This record gives sequence, structure tokens and C-alpha cells, in this order.
Amino acid sequence: MNRIGKMGSKLLTAAVLALTLSACGSFDALQGRVAERGSMFWDETLETAEFTQCRGASVGAVARRYWQDADRREAWATLCSTADDIVPPQPGTFNPLTGEVE
Repeated sequence: MNRIGKMGSKLLTAAVLALTLSACGSFDALQGRVAERGSMFWDETLETAEFTQCRGASVGAVARRYWQDADRREAWATLCSTADDIVPPQPGTFNPLTGEVE
């Protein structure tokens, strides 16, 4: 019985070691999949934020946020002018905040 106990202990140790080593490879593969899917999630999140900033926001919201000075207006225009239907505000355009042409 004692001999079976030692043999069983060695087999159990070998089995645990084998499972541990094989789990490392599985864990690395799992990490890779999680990183890839996480990247896809954040890419989609950024696209949604850019869509909202460039196309989803009201004219008034864009004006309050970006038409306050030339640098912000230019930054908004640079980011959002890739869409064909967006015309970035230019000097001499109507500013809805002031009701005047700048």
C-alpha cells in the first residue's frame, strides 16, 4: 500500500505539472485573443466618439465647444473634414453663439 501511495503521488505530481505547463500555452493564447478583441472594442469606441464629435453633435454644441477660437476651430475642422459632407467653418462664417459673422 505504501508503494502505491508513492507511485500515486508521483503520478499526481506529474499530472499537475503537465496540466500547469499546458495551461501556460493556453493562457498565452487566451491573452492574445483578449488583447485582439479589446483592441477591436477600443477602435470601435474611438470611431463612435469621432462620429459623435463630427456628425452627431448639434451645430450649437460644436459652436460652443470649438468655435470659440481659431485653434479649436482648426482642430475640429482637421479631425472632421475627412467626411465628404462636412464643411469646416471658415473665417467669415456665421457664429451661432454670437449671431455674427466672424
